[in-house]
Amino acid sequence: MKQRFFKNISKYDIIFIVLFILICFFYQFHNIIGLRPESIHQWRQTICTSIELNYYLHGMNFFRPEVHHLFSDGGTSGQSLAEFPILYYINAVLWKIFGVSEAIPRIVNIIIYFFGLFFLFRFLSRVLSPVWSLLICILCFTSPVFVFYGFGYLVDIPAFSICLISIYFFFNYYELGKRKDLYLFLFFSLLAILLKITVSIFFLSILGIFIFQKFKIIELREKGLKNPLRDIFLFLSVLLIVAGWYAYARYFDTIHGGWYTINDIFPIWDLDRAGIREVLKKFFEIQFYQFFIPLTTFLLIFLFIGIILLYKKTDKIYFIFSMMLAFGSLVYAVMWFKVWNVHDYYLFLFLLPALFVIITFLDYLKKHQSEIFYSKKIQIIAALFVLLNVWYCRNNIRMRYGIKTTEIPFMATKAEIELWSWFSWDYSNTLKPLETIETYNRSLGISPDDPVISIPDKSICITLYLMNQKGWTEFGNHFYEKDDISEKIKIGAKYLILNDSTHVHNPFINPYTKHKIGQYKNIFIYSLR
Repeated sequence: MKQRFFKNISKYDIIFIVLFILICFFYQFHNIIGLRPESIHQWRQTICTSIELNYYLHGMNFFRPEVHHLFSDGGTSGQSLAEFPILYYINAVLWKIFGVSEAIPRIVNIIIYFFGLFFLFRFLSRVLSPVWSLLICILCFTSPVFVFYGFGYLVDIPAFSICLISIYFFFNYYELGKRKDLYLFLFFSLLAILLKITVSIFFLSILGIFIFQKFKIIELREKGLKNPLRDIFLFLSVLLIVAGWYAYARYFDTIHGGWYTINDIFPIWDLDRAGIREVLKKFFEIQFYQFFIPLTTFLLIFLFIGIILLYKKTDKIYFIFSMMLAFGSLVYAVMWFKVWNVHDYYLFLFLLPALFVIITFLDYLKKHQSEIFYSKKIQIIAALFVLLNVWYCRNNIRMRYGIKTTEIPFMATKAEIELWSWFSWDYSNTLKPLETIETYNRSLGISPDDPVISIPDKSICITLYLMNQKGWTEFGNHFYEKDDISEKIKIGAKYLILNDSTHVHNPFINPYTKHKIGQYKNIFIYSLR
């Protein structure tokens, strides 16, 4: 399979590879690659890099990941577990080989993203045409949330990209019936779901199709589904492994007491009407514009309605996937509704139903409206439309990172411009000095394992990670409401680090600011001993 897959490189494959690289430069990845975790969701970004750095520094024990925040084991460790940490571990191994560089996780993520799109490109080239597959895959590289997190530190986009690889092998199995393709599909599905459980939506859709076929609710004639009952047991084995991992993660976190993520739902029914309206208001102010340019989102909705009206003429398997994935995404939106006002990266899952809606519609055109499908004019218009999305995404990425330019913001709302400008201003004026403070801290005799209290910082470990320092932040603590600092001193706190001098006047903070030992730009350092 590998030899055949990589041996048959076509001119369209080369075009795709070249376009992908050129667009990376157009998005200014060459300037972004050297940046530390910043912008929106720095909280979650630094958790990822903190796990990697702690692997690198503290023994490479795969099953005992930890972060810089000492919120476990009675405030003595940062051990915590959630998603399968294979990518964090691989990055730590690469750091062992090449040295610590935050460029490495970015490179690993974008390579996985590339291969996900490349396998998708190969699949679409087979079922549609090379031109349309090229346009679809480039379109997938124009979603701001995909591009930002795909060249970042979170595992969401790598998980989705591995899911795309699994789709390639599933349809090989579906069309040819070879067991090898089934096993490869199961392997990549397992890996994707272990990284991010929400990408199981595709896997569960296939399981549903197998069950429907077994009970003759639907009839599919391809070779790959001859023995659905046998295949169901293989699918269930994947689900058992996933369940086993997350059961272990919950047990691990319960034993140690630290949770860097909550594997739970945030459903719409936990909110009253005012709360629902507030979430929707903020979603349509900001998050709605992070999936695609709005015109693209409306087009996808239009195509979705179109394939429903044309369902009798559409390919059955593509149509079923479109409907099941759309339903699964709707359930997902409802179950995690409370976070839609802040978590833009949760949008990534909606690309799966969007992809199958596009595939279903174009497959219909190919079979029933071939003059439109093969029309050069239509393809040129589609190419220009994709270029519009590329430009939109470039502008969004530029704003997220605060990259200065003379370009006028392209199709950005006032709320977006204000949000990204605030992120850039706030980080530059508060936390950015922490990026380079580590050498200064060492000159003061502060070692990486000397516990510090770092405030203000509501996150788990943004400030702690940036300066590579074990300790505590405001997360899970009440430094401003009661004398929590004395409690931390009892379990080993040695230094207080303030990145905002106004907090010196807080009655619970002030008593511990009498022994100032250093200042680095806007960062004040006090001894607690």
